Amino acid sequence: MSENTKKGLYEAKQKGVTSGRPKKPGENVKRAIVMYQSKKYTLEEIKQETGISKSTLYRYLEN
Repeated sequence: MSENTKKGLYEAKQKGVTSGRPKKPGENVKRAIVMYQSKKYTLEEIKQETGISKSTLYRYLEN
């Protein structure tokens, strides 16, 4: 079973199919960072406006 899975993943990669969870759009992340740094919005308001969670926002701020 493991061999079949690895073979399927390899073939999908050759076709250009990306696997895994899709990344958040960069535009929303940038907007969330600007909102956070302005200190005019709560984390809940940022989450509702951009769809970026608190942990994701903090992860981007660390980088």
